[in-house]
Amino acid sequence: MNVLGIARKDFSVDPDRIYLMGHSMGGGGTFYLAMKHPEIWAALGPIAPAIYSSTRELAAIKHIPIICVQGARDRLVNAKITRAWVAKMKELGMVHQYIEDPEGGHVRIAFEKMPDIFTFFNKHKKKAGPQAKNKKKGS
Repeated sequence: MNVLGIARKDFSVDPDRIYLMGHSMGGGGTFYLAMKHPEIWAALGPIAPAIYSSTRELAAIKHIPIICVQGARDRLVNAKITRAWVAKMKELGMVHQYIEDPEGGHVRIAFEKMPDIFTFFNKHKKKAGPQAKNKKKGS
C-alpha cells in the first residue's frame, strides 16, 4: 500500500484504473488487500490464489470484477479451494471470469494467461462500492 501511495503521488494514475494482481501467496494477498481496501480497485487478478480465509468475506468486494486463473494440476494451491471462491462469486452475482487450465500446474499458468488478465482489466473501470454509495447518501 505504501508503494501504491508513492506511485499515485509521483505519477499520473487514473484512480478508476488501479488493478491488483498476484500469484500464489500474492493471489491470496490480492484478495486480502482488496477486502481490506475495497474502495481502491477497478478489478482483481488472483492467479493460483493461496487463500484460506472464509469465502463469506467476498461480500465486501462484490462490486469489484475478478478474473481468477488456476491450474487443475496445481500441487501447491489445490484447485478445489479456488473453485469454492469462484462458486461464491457466482452466488453473489459478481462480475467474474474463471480460467482453469486442465493441464496447468502452479507456475506456467501465470505467464500463459497474462494476456487474458490484461484483456479483462482493459474492460473494467472502477465501480462505486458500498462505501462510496453510502457517502453520497450522507452528503
